[in-house]
Amino acid sequence: PSPEADRPTLIRRVSLDLTGIPPTPADVEAFLRDKSPLAYEKVVDRLLSSPRYAERMAFRWMEAARYGDTNGYQTDGPRDMWRWRDWVIDAYNRNMPYDRFIVEQIAGDLLPHATTSQQIASGFQRNHRTSGEGGIIPEEYRVEYVADRVQTTSTVFLGLTIGCARCHDHKYDPITQKEFYRLFSYFNQIPDEKGFVWNYGNEEPFVKAPLPAQKTQLAELDRKLESSGKAWASLAPVLHSAERQWGANPAPADWSVTRSLIFSHPQETIFDGKQSFEQKDGKAVDFEYLQPFTYSAWIKPDGDKPETINGGVFSHSDDYMEGSGHGIYLVNGHIRFHLIYRWTDLGIREETKSMVKPGEWQQITVT
Repeated sequence: PSPEADRPTLIRRVSLDLTGIPPTPADVEAFLRDKSPLAYEKVVDRLLSSPRYAERMAFRWMEAARYGDTNGYQTDGPRDMWRWRDWVIDAYNRNMPYDRFIVEQIAGDLLPHATTSQQIASGFQRNHRTSGEGGIIPEEYRVEYVADRVQTTSTVFLGLTIGCARCHDHKYDPITQKEFYRLFSYFNQIPDEKGFVWNYGNEEPFVKAPLPAQKTQLAELDRKLESSGKAWASLAPVLHSAERQWGANPAPADWSVTRSLIFSHPQETIFDGKQSFEQKDGKAVDFEYLQPFTYSAWIKPDGDKPETINGGVFSHSDDYMEGSGHGIYLVNGHIRFHLIYRWTDLGIREETKSMVKPGEWQQITVT
């Protein structure tokens, strides 16, 4: 048999095994000075109570759960899964019972009155790779995500690699293809899950999970909002009284009605290249993705030749190039319309073959 390890070797081995890092010189010195029969047990207890032990154990678990802070395919953009990682570390630190450890990761979000922590735990099911590659078939990849959950859950919790049963039965395989898809049905019920995702960031559905310090800040902001609302409401009687007094004693003055922003009548609003109009409120061109809509405008473009006419008629979009939104534009004399939910896979662009006529009123309509 091998000879008994000396004490410096022993503390180095147990430290690496339980925490993944070697002992400090001070730890070694303290262990060498401790001549009590329970010196080794005290070292083990100290290491087990250390946050480093939980991180060491969580590392193995995260490997099995295919943890990553990037999406995995193609661009491999970043996403935030570290809250689930920290949940695993905290579970080890708190010595969570294994049955709870399993239940909360498989279906923590389905527990009655699920806490934010339990919802975060179910992030185990969202650790799979996701794709934002242009041209993919979204449903194909959504099914791939579900199959990943089936295979990972069976490997981690059942100790079975059942990926072969996804495609066929085998006489030596204890899991049939039918049984694979029975399990598949459990994980094929995530609402609003999409096969095509953004290359950067997390994809819905996800939960808002503020940290404790952020919760404190949000609570303080809520209190300020409530206080400000009450202060604003207290001004209402004063404002109403002032309005009544102003209306009861109108004074003659030179004034005109402010011109409204209506595109359905010729000459209602003139766009001469020197001014623009921005609507900051209301729902004039605010349409949802699947909501039918129609909008129309009268235009009288300036210019001598149609091919020199360029500019926007109106648009409703975010700040990104080719970003989400819709709008009508004049491009080299042609009328162009685009409707984009997400460029590269969910967007259309149409352009007229005929050109607009310079110096003439024309009505354009999109429906």
